[in-house]
Amino acid sequence: MKNSYKSYVLKARKLISEVESYQYKIAEMAILACENKKHSLADFARDIEVPRRTVLTWVHIYKQVIEKLGIKNPTATDWAKAAKVHKFIMNEKKREKDGRTKTHLPKRRVVQLFNKVDDPEQNQFLEIDRALSSSKHIEFKIKSLNLDKAPRNHLLELMYSLSGAASYLNNFLIQEKKAS
Repeated sequence: MKNSYKSYVLKARKLISEVESYQYKIAEMAILACENKKHSLADFARDIEVPRRTVLTWVHIYKQVIEKLGIKNPTATDWAKAAKVHKFIMNEKKREKDGRTKTHLPKRRVVQLFNKVDDPEQNQFLEIDRALSSSKHIEFKIKSLNLDKAPRNHLLELMYSLSGAASYLNNFLIQEKKAS
């Protein structure tokens, strides 16, 4: 008997849910394994054969969101929401006087973000966050490319697209300033 598309989707969702629920457990293990300072998170990541950046992200999600919210056994849904909050926190970084990046937000702000993540009425901040993240990536990518190799029409289309977005944002901010 052949499985239906829907049954494959349900099975895949279940697996994704299981993977997400293990991420917090791996973050806990990493924190505990490295608390005596004999080994670093990079050592732990290497030894479990998971990219260092991935383990660091899971640990940050755990420390900056899960612990602050006091969630003892996060569900896959809790973890997914916490990951979205973490992504927002990373884009909302604050610079301290010494130039270091401040990524630890007050518990009140973390709770506020966690509660907004799934609210369709207030979910615009995630879309704006996604646009901000994409714009940073575009800026970095353009600076690192050899533009001589790119087709001129692609460069022009990209420039017009970015110029249009910049113009729209500029007009909005001017109108907002006039209203205040």
